[in-house]
Amino acid sequence: MKISIGILAGGKSSRMGKNKALMKINGKSFLEILLDEFKSFSDIIVSQAYDDEYKLSGCRFVSDTEADKGPLEGICRILEAAENEYVFICAADMPFLKKELAGFLAQFISGEEIFSRQKTRAADFDCCCIDDGERLHPLCAVYSKSTAQTANRLLSENKLKLTEFLQSIRTKSVSLGYTRFDKKQLCNINTYEEYLKALRPVIFCVSGIKNSGKTTLIEKLTAAFSAEGSRVAVIKHDGHNYESDRAGTDTDRYTKSGAVYSSIFSDEKFSIHAVGKYDENKLIGMVRNDADIMILEGFKYSRYPKIEVVRKGVGNKNICTENIMFTVTDIEELLLDDDHIDMNDIKKIIERLKRYFEENGGTYAYRP
Repeated sequence: MKISIGILAGGKSSRMGKNKALMKINGKSFLEILLDEFKSFSDIIVSQAYDDEYKLSGCRFVSDTEADKGPLEGICRILEAAENEYVFICAADMPFLKKELAGFLAQFISGEEIFSRQKTRAADFDCCCIDDGERLHPLCAVYSKSTAQTANRLLSENKLKLTEFLQSIRTKSVSLGYTRFDKKQLCNINTYEEYLKALRPVIFCVSGIKNSGKTTLIEKLTAAFSAEGSRVAVIKHDGHNYESDRAGTDTDRYTKSGAVYSSIFSDEKFSIHAVGKYDENKLIGMVRNDADIMILEGFKYSRYPKIEVVRKGVGNKNICTENIMFTVTDIEELLLDDDHIDMNDIKKIIERLKRYFEENGGTYAYRP
């Protein structure tokens, strides 16, 4: 079934303090992420607060006719402009949303899906929305175009709550627990703290020449981030053909028997020994879902952002050539430069790290 896509991008973003639709993850704004996700749909409509608020292609724009009417105003204008009978409505602050969820909900309202013992028919419902077990999500829902009449009536009566809108039309809820979709898709990023969490995992290198103090700095950063409640993973490259299993242990015997992976764990920790050619990107892929912050020791030639350590008596200049966020050092004359931080000032180092990733919208991913 063909449906239109409606994205609400005209909110005040009062809790964030800036336009959420333009905030970035991995170098792309929330709105750009959603437009890219739904690009296979022929009719995409973005609701804005006023004309020419955004300069983007791949969609049509509608503007509020009345100010300060909240999301119901945007929903109404999208429904009126839609080319198709049904419209999937979401908010611009939902960058993790996937197009498959829109298609899934459309099946219920169109009568193509059997959700219980009775077959759902299009005529039975005006709206189908997700229920995550705690609440309904009117901004993750498919609406009939005809519900614009009800929305207009409620706007004229200044009844602006979306819960009242759902109660005024024939609404079907679908439990998220019965689907294959992750609750993260429903996440609205409303506050700066939620935004910072969405940027994770943050990945950066601590680089420098041998004996410059990389390990000591990583130890201090790991302790500080862990004290804040972050889960930290560290990846180190060893140029030598090291052995992680002691000869004669069970995992060593499994490896020698031909196992690609051998693992051992207790109630408090676990270890995996893997055989084969690995690089930092493959290891990142293995652990990234369980870490908030990933620190790579070394990797001075990689394209991940870097802190470079320059230590007195070991070296007096940078050796990294690209993607240096800043340098930490104990050389006093270098500290006169704002791009250099005292290597023992962990608080300032962390503040600068956070600022970098905030300003760059979480641009942590490897870019060949």
